[in-house]
Amino acid sequence: MQKIPFISRLAVACISAGVLAGCVSTGSKTSCTSGAGEAKQETDTLKLLNARLHAAQLPNGKPALLSVADHYPAESGGDGITDILIPWSESGGGKNAYLVFSKGTIGTPTLVKVTCAHFQSCRVKAFDPLGNLISSKTHLLGKDKAKTFTFKAPTVGIKRIEFEGSEIVLTELCVTAGGD
Repeated sequence: MQKIPFISRLAVACISAGVLAGCVSTGSKTSCTSGAGEAKQETDTLKLLNARLHAAQLPNGKPALLSVADHYPAESGGDGITDILIPWSESGGGKNAYLVFSKGTIGTPTLVKVTCAHFQSCRVKAFDPLGNLISSKTHLLGKDKAKTFTFKAPTVGIKRIEFEGSEIVLTELCVTAGGD
């Protein structure tokens, strides 16, 4: 299992959102402010090792910008670790936020673990390289509660993870490739 630090909690091919210190090079629309524990970034695309997270497209065609900051847990004002907020990714118009994997340094993922919380709703879906749905899971723990979803595709691999809902906070992403 490789953890990719999110730019902090994610590191063996796991990414923890908290690795961000200041700003990172991302998509075309970025604004950043930085300071101890106050790094904030809004963008339409984030590069996370061998994956890219794309913001949802609103019904008007504009991106619902991803926000990189300390969002979780919201009730306590954060925990000092950077997270990624998907503010809007609803069905019924536009396009959902999604994470797409390239073979990159770890190969095609066969196991993906996504840890997230939400403040409205959250469904996470995994797709194979041909676009077939592998699995769809709904977060039912309630608002501001982290939940880890595990997706497995040992023979075909996982190409894309799609997020549906609103106010979704990604806190960790773990990826295993090639039966590791």
